Amino acid sequence: MANKQVVGMLTLLVFVFPCVTWGESALPYLLNDAYFDSNEHQEYKPLLDEYLNGDSEKERADYLDDSMLNGEPKRLLPIWGDKAMDTGHKLPLPYGAGCTFYYVERDVDVKEVSVGLGANGPMRPVEDYLEFDVRTYVRNYSVKFDAWLFPFMNVYALAGYMENKSRIDMRVTVDGTDYAINTYGNFNGATYGVGTVLAGGYANYFMTFDYTYVFSEMDDFDTDFKGSVAGLKMGWKGPIRQYDTRIWVGGTFWDTEREMAGSVGNVLRFKILQAPEDRFNYNVGGNVELNDHFNLLFDYGTDFSDTTTLLFSGGLRW
Repeated sequence: MANKQVVGMLTLLVFVFPCVTWGESALPYLLNDAYFDSNEHQEYKPLLDEYLNGDSEKERADYLDDSMLNGEPKRLLPIWGDKAMDTGHKLPLPYGAGCTFYYVERDVDVKEVSVGLGANGPMRPVEDYLEFDVRTYVRNYSVKFDAWLFPFMNVYALAGYMENKSRIDMRVTVDGTDYAINTYGNFNGATYGVGTVLAGGYANYFMTFDYTYVFSEMDDFDTDFKGSVAGLKMGWKGPIRQYDTRIWVGGTFWDTEREMAGSVGNVLRFKILQAPEDRFNYNVGGNVELNDHFNLLFDYGTDFSDTTTLLFSGGLRW
């Protein structure tokens, strides 16, 4: 009997461990009768059945979780996800990746401007001689990876590329005479970020809080740009036709005041402190799940003054 148990344990390692490692698709195949019919291991099937169909639930649980017998392995994430599903909540698949296009058009408040001559000349403020009206047009292309750590908490990281085109209207005062200068500036570079989403709801209604910390490495500038964006959304979720849909309204706060420093050869150095003219805008948007694995998202933002934002995203979950 002892030898029989040893052989049985080895059989479990051979057949069951790959199921735990490979996931839900492995177990139904390995336990299928056709597998034993097509291999020279039929003598092991009774031993495997003995351990999978023991006299007690505890004995079976020692070797294989009940959920895996149905081809549905226990999820590693989210933590407490099984408890949430036991109460009737439908959870998204834990891992996700997606592509996002984000467009922002807004006025920029230039607060301070300092310039210095040469490589070591002192920086001097020039706000008394210059006035700026700046409007920026930003296109951001990014990829995003996320995971649900808890049923109520998602974390993510993103990376992408930003194209920033600014229209700059300057008025220069020299000896009491004003001169107008109109020009465009292009500032491009890589962007990175991390963030989290906190989610909750009741019945068909939900609320989310989204916080993102971003930084950019812009061409032709000596400094990296850092900032954060926080958003609050409230909305309704439910089926529209055969698709699970979410529709929301909300608001976004931009903590993106930044200092831009650079130089023009060895002749001129500059430093500019700027921030959005308006740091808050309203949002309306929606998300459609084509199935459990694919979804599409759209969001429109405005402050009914100078700011317009558009976001399009397509995502994959597994």
